[in-house]
Amino acid sequence: MSNLSKKHHFVPQFYQRGFASEDAELFGLKKKYGSIKKWNTAQILYKKDLHTVTFGQNKTLMIEEFYSGIEDQFCKYLKVLRENIHNPQIVGEFFKTEEFIKLMKVVVSFQFWRTPSKKN
Repeated sequence: MSNLSKKHHFVPQFYQRGFASEDAELFGLKKKYGSIKKWNTAQILYKKDLHTVTFGQNKTLMIEEFYSGIEDQFCKYLKVLRENIHNPQIVGEFFKTEEFIKLMKVVVSFQFWRTPSKKN
């Protein structure tokens, strides 16, 4: 596995996109310089190798891939919700669905565990 992803987002990109402009840009403060800069979601809120696990000489992204797989499923629900945001019946049905509620709880709990401060 020589092409392991090194950028592991502690705020998932799907979540960041909810705050992005139509051009998929986010604005953030560069503290060091005291200026505002445009970013895309791939450029911010990540830490290199945050979830890379090393076993001897082997590296794996099993944790990052697990998070990604669950978040991909959650994004499918979000897509339908966004497309039907003005239809209260459809939105209401989501919150009656046990699978959606469980998935939402898992995604929220992941956010706690994937932060850099929880690594050590």
